[in-house]
Amino acid sequence: MPMYPYECTDCGHVDEEYQSIRDEKLSECPVCRGNYEKRVCRTTTTMKEYKKPIEMHSIALTHHDDIEAFCRRNPGIQCSTDPRDELYGVPVVKTRHEKTKVLKTEGWAERN
Repeated sequence: MPMYPYECTDCGHVDEEYQSIRDEKLSECPVCRGNYEKRVCRTTTTMKEYKKPIEMHSIALTHHDDIEAFCRRNPGIQCSTDPRDELYGVPVVKTRHEKTKVLKTEGWAERN
């Protein structure tokens, strides 16, 4: 359900309300019962920014030599070699396609 910004023209209260597209606009401020209007807003982010990296904890490597060998077999895949990093030895991919490719290269099968 989308979230819409509202502002009261009487008391200045600003809030965001979850509403179905089919719902009527809200008209009464929940604070002062004054005139509540939907604000016009423009999104400032693109959908690409919402894509989160995929951490492949199922392949977590524990030895430095194994991590280096993994990086040679899978060029371009991010894998931390710093033991102080919380993602040490955990491959991180950007897309599901990359994940499938890494699993195939490593001889693993993805389970749903």
